[in-house]
Amino acid sequence: MNNNGLVIWEGESLIDGSSIVLLMTGLIYSTNRKTGNQLQTWIMRSDIHPIEAVKTGDDESICGSCSRRGQGKNTDTGIRTCYVAVHQSPTQVWRTYKNNDYARYNESYNPFLNRRSLRMGSYGDPAAVPIEVWKNLIDVTYGHTGFTSQWRDEYAKPLKGLVQASCNSVEDMELAKSMGWKTYTSRPVGHPKVKGLLECRFKSSDGTIKCEQCMLCDGTKSHIMIEDHGIRFKQRIYRS
Repeated sequence: MNNNGLVIWEGESLIDGSSIVLLMTGLIYSTNRKTGNQLQTWIMRSDIHPIEAVKTGDDESICGSCSRRGQGKNTDTGIRTCYVAVHQSPTQVWRTYKNNDYARYNESYNPFLNRRSLRMGSYGDPAAVPIEVWKNLIDVTYGHTGFTSQWRDEYAKPLKGLVQASCNSVEDMELAKSMGWKTYTSRPVGHPKVKGLLECRFKSSDGTIKCEQCMLCDGTKSHIMIEDHGIRFKQRIYRS
């Protein structure tokens, strides 16, 4: 049995009704260079390998209308600009789940979770999972961060005040703000900072301040901006 993870929930995606799973890892320790030692959560199709889901477009069940998905048959450009390397951690976590090597969450884990902060959606959009599932985890952890690209959609509204609206332009940000969301906006590589927006502290501190120390992206505090990151952005494939 893998003691670093748990099966939190299995059920139907709020996006399209497909079978999905919410997994948690990092129970012993998380080594994510940006978030630090936060509990990581993974939203994935329970019936389809994550790489296959990206190739076929079935990742829509867990990523919704996010413009960064790419490759799949249901996307406009076919260019994937998501920062998550699906062949790495998501594949490893999914395989462990399919091998039945994760225990299932129950309340006996709560005293341990009380000492940790939560990352909502290390992969996948939190809006795919019922709000009651997230509220239970938020209640038993000492803080959380999260983002949703589905902030325009009705089913994502319960997340307002819990996660940041993920925005790809200043226009997106202004719209999300007008709808009552706190925002997390990316800007193309090399473009200037936007006055009045707080730069992501991980980037502004050259990586010395991690998410577990900052905790501003909890849906209530600030509007944040970050330069596009990930392999695709460094190659300047993405254009706004």
